[in-house]
Amino acid sequence: DTSGNQAQLPFEPESVVAYEAGLKSEWLNNDLLLNVTLFRSEYSNLQVSTNSNPGGGAFVALVRNAAESISQGLEIETRWNPTNNLRLGAQITLLDAHYVSYIEAPVTAEQRAQGKPNQDLSGRPTQFAPNWSGSLNQSYVFDLPNDYNLTAELTEIFSSSFYLRAEDDPVAKQPSYTRLDARLSLEKPGGRLGFDLIGKNLTNEIIRTSQATLGS
Repeated sequence: DTSGNQAQLPFEPESVVAYEAGLKSEWLNNDLLLNVTLFRSEYSNLQVSTNSNPGGGAFVALVRNAAESISQGLEIETRWNPTNNLRLGAQITLLDAHYVSYIEAPVTAEQRAQGKPNQDLSGRPTQFAPNWSGSLNQSYVFDLPNDYNLTAELTEIFSSSFYLRAEDDPVAKQPSYTRLDARLSLEKPGGRLGFDLIGKNLTNEIIRTSQATLGS
């Protein structure tokens, strides 16, 4: 592209070679479920989004290629029904996602202020890649008169910290968090009609999905 518009700079297609192996199993007369998955994805020309401020106060969204990256880890899913009324469950992901080679990566706002044109992110984490994340779920069904059911459910959703931007700017980083959701559900006999009371993010956690930094 020769227009001078940074947003129209060409970038290469992204490719990935992925490997996966796992185990799916049920135990104790199907009251206990355990699934385990190992995965590894090797990316070439990984496409990453970043923002640039060429002047005039306007941010320009850019798509660039990081030479290589790897995303690998372990996923565990389990569910246990210790009684007919109680259900416990968990989903956990352990993740290692990093740039293998990203020599001319965009700079952070602080680095730009220091006059640095680029940085080397080889070996650094990719964006939106917490080292661990998952959820825990507990639910109990209360048997009420006239065959009514009341289900109480609590879900904890958790994550370690992760970067919100491709340049690993520490200013644009989501801290680790634990979020609580809850549900009360009253069902009529036969399950044809129910009334739900749902609460989301009861701990009032601030969970960011994106962030722009001045001077980036």
